[in-house]
Amino acid sequence: MPSVCDDIIDAEVNGEPPPGDFQKFTDEQAEAVERKLLKRKQRLYQLIAKSDSKALREEALQHGLIDDDVRSKAWPLLLDLKDLPDWDNISGEELERHHEYNQVVLDVNRSIKRFPPSIEDSRRIAIQDELIATIVTILSRNPGLHYYQGFHDVAVTILLVVKSKMAGHIIEKISTEHLKPFLEPTMERTSSLLEYIYPILEKIDLDLCKHLDRSGVGTIFCLPWFITWFSHTIEVYETLMRLFDYFLAYDHKPGTEFLLPLYLIVSILEHWKDDILEQECEMAALHSFFYRPLDTLDFEMLLKKADRYYHSYPPESMKRAVEKRIKDKEERQRLEDLERKALRERRLRPKAPNTPWMRRLTVVAIGVVFVLSSVYYARALLSWIKSRVLSVCKCKCIEMPISNWRTRNRRNAVAPAETELVGQ
Repeated sequence: MPSVCDDIIDAEVNGEPPPGDFQKFTDEQAEAVERKLLKRKQRLYQLIAKSDSKALREEALQHGLIDDDVRSKAWPLLLDLKDLPDWDNISGEELERHHEYNQVVLDVNRSIKRFPPSIEDSRRIAIQDELIATIVTILSRNPGLHYYQGFHDVAVTILLVVKSKMAGHIIEKISTEHLKPFLEPTMERTSSLLEYIYPILEKIDLDLCKHLDRSGVGTIFCLPWFITWFSHTIEVYETLMRLFDYFLAYDHKPGTEFLLPLYLIVSILEHWKDDILEQECEMAALHSFFYRPLDTLDFEMLLKKADRYYHSYPPESMKRAVEKRIKDKEERQRLEDLERKALRERRLRPKAPNTPWMRRLTVVAIGVVFVLSSVYYARALLSWIKSRVLSVCKCKCIEMPISNWRTRNRRNAVAPAETELVGQ
């Protein structure tokens, strides 16, 4: 069970106020905290010296890596970067000729808020220049990677921590592994990965999942969290460093390293459940809700939840549900596109002009059709009556000769008898 000192140290490391009544602790307690913090830091340096990446990984996951000096030495070990030459950025015309150069410059120049307020302008500009050169060099060395807006947020975070040439190797490493799906030519795969949120959330809280699904809010609200590792949203430096320690240290299964932030997103949504369900089940209302700051969240608790969800519902067990969701979504989109196309064609179809003379012409045309139809049906009726009359007459003519013949025969039969009586 964690001691008071552990709680205070964790708060100190994460840049948070000490918990509860310990915000005002005695000098003895403060000294105890300092001693324990120093002891933990010494242990981390020992693990780094021995290249014990397994134990170092455990420390990073459980408590974080305390400060940037430790991180700058630990992160390369966590990423298995050893015995590498110094990083050399391209420069001059080669740098500026790269087709992504201008976009990178625009984004980096807009990233002033990512730097500590106390940093001197000259130092900030130097880091920005190095950031531009590092990003473009990585893109040049890896032609299959394509820059996306937000990549510079991750890169500058690492560059601010690792103040050496090793920073380029670290950024390149996560670009080809953790961030690789986001650096594809299109964001199609990124959109597909975001769909993992709903099947995972459905396992954890069905009501919350249905509420979000019915609202149509989709997954776009958490795109910046996902592709920047929260660095575009979280402003508290120590909190952001804690997340980077976690993401870089996590012992994920190969090919799933880019999915870990999604489990943290799910834990945030589940933590906000009551507030979300109070919102109107409508896209605009929920989009507005998700703009709330994240800095005040208890990320230690959320990371523990994310770890539990990752092991309870690993990515491979969610794959089929995600594929079905994507297929259903594409089918709905196809039907909506067909409906929109039909509506557009109906709108483009030419209409008859609605003028007074056209209305009169329409009435006349209807009248002519009515008269012609009446004449046609009248003639047809007369023709039918005539045919019936002729048919009856023919029947009469046939019956009359037959009756006359029968009468004549009867008379011929009676005549001999009468003659015989007269003779007698």
